[in-house]
Amino acid sequence: MKAFSIGNNRVRHARAMIMLLFAVGTGWGTSTAGADDLSGDPGALTESQVLDRLRARADIQAILVGEERAAQAEVIGAGLLSNPELAYEREQLFGADATESEDVATVSKSFDISGRRRLQISAAEHRGAASKVQRDKWRFELEQDTRLLFYRVLYAQQAASTTGAWIERLDGTVREVELRFKAGDTSGYDLLRLRRELSLARAELARVDAERNRWWEILAACIGISSAAAHPWPRVSGQLVPRTAPGGGARLQEGLADNPDLRALTSQIAATRLEVEAADRLWVPELNLSAGYKTAGAAAERAHGFVVGLSIPLPLFDRGQGERAAHRASARIAEARRTLISRRIRGRINGLAAEGETLLSAARVLREEVARTSTTLLETAKAAYRGGELSVVELIDAHGAHLEAELQALELELKARETQLDLERLIGGRIR
Repeated sequence: MKAFSIGNNRVRHARAMIMLLFAVGTGWGTSTAGADDLSGDPGALTESQVLDRLRARADIQAILVGEERAAQAEVIGAGLLSNPELAYEREQLFGADATESEDVATVSKSFDISGRRRLQISAAEHRGAASKVQRDKWRFELEQDTRLLFYRVLYAQQAASTTGAWIERLDGTVREVELRFKAGDTSGYDLLRLRRELSLARAELARVDAERNRWWEILAACIGISSAAAHPWPRVSGQLVPRTAPGGGARLQEGLADNPDLRALTSQIAATRLEVEAADRLWVPELNLSAGYKTAGAAAERAHGFVVGLSIPLPLFDRGQGERAAHRASARIAEARRTLISRRIRGRINGLAAEGETLLSAARVLREEVARTSTTLLETAKAAYRGGELSVVELIDAHGAHLEAELQALELELKARETQLDLERLIGGRIR
């Protein structure tokens, strides 16, 4: 008998997402408004309903809104003018006949005449666009991780149902052998062997149920459903195997431009180029203007007037060479990183597309084979056992082969679905 087990190749990824949700969320049993109303037919959640519950979580919305405001704040900060400076100065001379003093109050303000401020605003806007892409990626990753959990629950649910049906068939065989034993048509060994196999099968079903419940608890915590409000099984409803093949890698390459990492890097490169251009203008100094009011003289007689000033720093030594070199290096790094990531993503798309095609084809072929032959083979084995052509061990093998074929078909369907989810992560959207 093949043990039921959900593959572990993506378990860590799913658990990491759950830990993130717990870090920002409200934990077990927390729900949004109406979260305990498990509507559906017959009460099972569909994939779209699961995603709706995830998107409605207040903590996720708070993160997205907070990050958006932080990005907007950077643009606002880049567009602000520098503050004016208020200064006051007093000079006083003590003489034998009188005391003279001089008071000066000025306001000064520096002005950018190089156009650097405009370029820095544009660079901040591009970085804001990159931040939006990263927010969209984070939200899409959460949805993909939740979909992965949904399909794991669906897989475990179907595996539990398949195992339960197998136990019912095996139990029927046991009852039949019991009648034959009472009639003296079979040995006690055959009956004891089948009863032990039935006990092992029930233990396996208990383990399958535990696996199913574990994945359900994780999914329920993510979407804000309390355990007490869960509907009896089946709790999720959907199609495990993808409806359509992912398509060839060449077709999927057309969506490569939508990859969120590449889109974010493109915006960052544009921002860095603008910062390089702004740094190139550091040789143009800022103009500092000042104006104020001045009084001078003795206490009995004082003169009044105004003060105006103009100052320009001379860029003899520091002309922004270090800042300019740093921005140019950042631009080259970002461009090289985009090229490297693009090549890696192209390779992964081709590999996953080929894997998806193979898995989906194998899943369909095996599912058709199981539907066409498994029941017939099992009934043939039972008839042969009644006729004395097969031993009880061979009859048990026939039961086990039937279950193994069913579970292997389910496993192939789950792997095909997981491959499609990985492809969608790479192209940044759903495969329709």
